[in-house]
Amino acid sequence: MRKTLFLAVLLLSVFAAFSQVEIRHFKVQYDSCRVNFNKAKYDLSANWLEDNLPSAKLKQKDYIYWDMNNLLARCYVKQGKTEKAQGHFLETINYYDKSLVKDMKYHQNHFSALINLAYLYFNLKDYDKAEQYYFRAFTLKKEHVGEKNPDYLTLMNNVAVIYNIEGKNSKADSMYTKLANLKAAVYSENSAEYINTIYNKANLYKNTGRFVDAEPLYVKVVNFRKVNPGERSPDYMYAYKHLGELYAAQRRYLDAEPVFLKLVDLNRLEYGEKHKEYTEALNNLGSLYISMEKYADAEKIYLQVADIRKNTLGKNHIDHAAALSNLAFLYRKMSKYIQSEKYYKRALDIYDDNVGKKHNSYVVTLVNLASLYREMGRFLDAETRYHKASDIYVETIGKNNIEYAGLLNNMALFYTELGKYDQAENLYKQSLDITQVIQG
Repeated sequence: MRKTLFLAVLLLSVFAAFSQVEIRHFKVQYDSCRVNFNKAKYDLSANWLEDNLPSAKLKQKDYIYWDMNNLLARCYVKQGKTEKAQGHFLETINYYDKSLVKDMKYHQNHFSALINLAYLYFNLKDYDKAEQYYFRAFTLKKEHVGEKNPDYLTLMNNVAVIYNIEGKNSKADSMYTKLANLKAAVYSENSAEYINTIYNKANLYKNTGRFVDAEPLYVKVVNFRKVNPGERSPDYMYAYKHLGELYAAQRRYLDAEPVFLKLVDLNRLEYGEKHKEYTEALNNLGSLYISMEKYADAEKIYLQVADIRKNTLGKNHIDHAAALSNLAFLYRKMSKYIQSEKYYKRALDIYDDNVGKKHNSYVVTLVNLASLYREMGRFLDAETRYHKASDIYVETIGKNNIEYAGLLNNMALFYTELGKYDQAENLYKQSLDITQVIQG
């Protein structure tokens, strides 16, 4: 009896020792899996996780299983397997929703699943669901670490961005205001963190037509970034560009012109005359001159951009096509229709050769060419191209899209001018219905 008991104890001890070795080996393998994920070896990580996830609960406590479950979901995101990713994130969230008790309201696996699922929905442009899960993570983090924690402040910003995208402007404004106050308390008003929020708030005001409210915020951002990180930094130049755009939107051209001229000089000094940022700065100045009806100045600039892109990228590059499209638009404004047609057609050929007829740049240029023909009185040519653009949009992006609604509106205007009022009315109605669905 004693020998039997001794043997049983010995076997149990050996089994326990073996289990601990097994657990350590399992952890080493899991660490290797995480390393592979961090090295972007997502297939290797996913394969190991799929093989070992079912047995994870037998080898360690639940939190390891759910940590692995989250990592597998992240692998699926990287692999483009969004439905599988959603399922695993939701599995983790549902588990912790049910299991967390009053004395443990926060768990990192729970929070991680909420954040990653929100980010996934954001990238899928499902902003309602992204808002839902960001807000849950936001609330959870606030309860766990308080309002002045950097992670909490980052989540506040993410929620504000989603409100902004969804057109919930009042909520976005309120969130940015609260976030600015918190950052002022945590970092001070003379900090990049605070200024970044002021910048976002200025952009919100500019995009919603609150120009008077936006201007002092932009000025504050520009003055800060002029010193930190400096005039030739992208942060300064982008903020300064937005201030110039604000002036232009208010038709304060005398205020806008020196801004865009300075940006041309700064980009030339920072990047050189062959760089894309420099040609973009020239384009912005050219666009301003069109608004000011300084067409000769705009033409000189657009020709310069076209030459730079042709010489640096080649005559068949899509950026060169974009430069030709800008020239075509300018010549259309100047009523130089033959030149405008020439450049639109050349741009279309380049887009067709490089990205195909289903690409948005091709379709937009095709619509612009149709509008040119409408202005020239070449109505059959215009109608043919409007319908071709419409067919491409329906095939590629579908009917419930703001770009398609805009095209229908242009076509309705075209038929109105031809006196075909029944067709125009039908198209106006379709455009309005689509816009209302999109805007909710």
